[in-house]
Amino acid sequence: MSKDRLSKIVVWDADGVIFRTFNDRGEFIWSATLMQDLGIALDVIEDIFSDQWQDVIRGKRDTRQHMQNVFDRRRVKVSVDDFLSYWLTKCDTIDNEVASLLGNYESYIATNQDPIRAAHFQDVFPESVRKVYASSAIGALKPNQAFYRHIEQDLKISPHEIWFIDDVLENVEAAKSRGWRAHQFVDVLSLRSFLEAE
Repeated sequence: MSKDRLSKIVVWDADGVIFRTFNDRGEFIWSATLMQDLGIALDVIEDIFSDQWQDVIRGKRDTRQHMQNVFDRRRVKVSVDDFLSYWLTKCDTIDNEVASLLGNYESYIATNQDPIRAAHFQDVFPESVRKVYASSAIGALKPNQAFYRHIEQDLKISPHEIWFIDDVLENVEAAKSRGWRAHQFVDVLSLRSFLEAE
């Protein structure tokens, strides 16, 4: 490891780790007042984040065009830009306990995400996150091995030098299979224990 690196290189998942994205029923927290605020029904959101969203977060479909197609089909009068602004503002339900740990390490975000929200993550944490690795830029989703391989090659380090936190067990197991030190996020207490280990 080069001398200018901090003691640990930590790669963090976004939704479900740094951000409290879902409620106990698995619904987007940010969408709770969507009908009240923008007049958009929740089933429109289900349309946006349907199977075609997988192409968006793989970088094969443009975010705005995909949303515009859904809005046109569902006759939504709100502009895509207004919706995006609302989404990016409301989705910032940061877990402050987790976020407070980012600056203690050489931190990166690794997320299955579209390019617009991925860029937004960098704006949210301009000082404590060095880079956001998004599936839409990589062309592969976690837990695909190509996702992890891309990060290793970009960081130019050995897999065992990477500490990885994700709330999805399948993603954690895929990282472990490459030699990453990986932890499934459940709570802050166990997370701290993981990060404090040598």
